[in-house]
Amino acid sequence: MQTSARGAAALQPHLVGKRVLGLGVAAVDFIATVDHFPQPDDKIRSTSFSMQGGGNCANTLTCVRRLGVEAILATKLGKDANGNSIISELNDDGVSTSLCICKEGLDSPFTYIIVDDATHTRTCIHTPIQEELLEEEVAAEWLDGVSLLHLDSRNTRASIKLAKLARERSIPVVLDAEKDRPYMRELLPLADVIVTNSKYPLVFDSAGFVQGMQALLQLGSAKMIISTQGDRGCTALVRGEDGGGAYEKITTEHMLVSGEPCTVYTCPALRVEEVVDTTGAGDSFIGGVIYGVLNDWKIDRILMFASYVASRKIQGRGAREGIPRWEDIPEAVKSGIQE
Repeated sequence: MQTSARGAAALQPHLVGKRVLGLGVAAVDFIATVDHFPQPDDKIRSTSFSMQGGGNCANTLTCVRRLGVEAILATKLGKDANGNSIISELNDDGVSTSLCICKEGLDSPFTYIIVDDATHTRTCIHTPIQEELLEEEVAAEWLDGVSLLHLDSRNTRASIKLAKLARERSIPVVLDAEKDRPYMRELLPLADVIVTNSKYPLVFDSAGFVQGMQALLQLGSAKMIISTQGDRGCTALVRGEDGGGAYEKITTEHMLVSGEPCTVYTCPALRVEEVVDTTGAGDSFIGGVIYGVLNDWKIDRILMFASYVASRKIQGRGAREGIPRWEDIPEAVKSGIQE
């Protein structure tokens, strides 16, 4: 399994003491690249193959850690070879796995990923663990010293319990919401920031993703909803009126949502020379969002930074190969200067 060649990134001095706890999936990805996606009953050959760490939450925490922030993962794995590989790769990147529960008789999660070189798309076939992290396994002390809680909307009962505990301590909750899962409607109102794809908001309003984002915003007290749209960029719906204006490429529009003033930000995707693999792009985007939230940046700067991090990821194979480290990011991007 591929691991970080340079070892764990250094913690950023101004963020020492900040800690991100993530509860969600860690997995092994088996990645096969093909010239074109197969038709039913086809037999084709891969042009390359790799085995890497994956899983939404684990990918996002890897990104956060490479950006110089302390990160710790809570999940359930099997006591098997895949589980050992998952733990080893996360530790090599500096992500703490001290809250990972490894249990005999379970098979650690894994995903088959087919990367289509013709369309630059990926298809994922995920095999989950037989038993998710249970509600009774969540402990309040997990939140000791935590600055932000990230949930990937798996292990929903456990996530609901931990999110409620986080809110009691005024710890912000960032939720990755990509589809309706059991108890999801109980989890959504507990998030402060919801990041979703372009499809999930349509579950709440089929008229369009902005209308769906409005419906999501009204489910709870989230400060913002961010919808990623691949090569079309991303859109954020934020409570309150903020004119933005720091970035010419980002447009803003004011609207009322149930009588409450809100602002819509539209951010284009950053262009890259070559899209290699979009696997994990959304996870890296969320890592960039978390970094911006920890630094208390304005929303337009968060969107630009997260878009840059995602643009770097898609230039590498698998979910983690392309994730940049803080020292790899241009000074103009770090400082928020518009190029």
